Amino acid sequence: MSIENGERFLRLLKNNAQLREQVKKHGPAAFETLSASSGASSTSWEVVVAAIREIETRQRQ
Repeated sequence: MSIENGERFLRLLKNNAQLREQVKKHGPAAFETLSASSGASSTSWEVVVAAIREIETRQRQ
């Protein structure tokens, strides 16, 4: 797991409505399993850090 995987999972979430619904439906307990099954094994913390990086990048532009 890594922040890069968090970035990958964030991109997957942006482009896949079904994956977003699965994350919402199954909650925190299934998060790492869902991220792994999508090919981007990451923790929720890694996804949050990836989101922060994206926000900071947008702010610098």
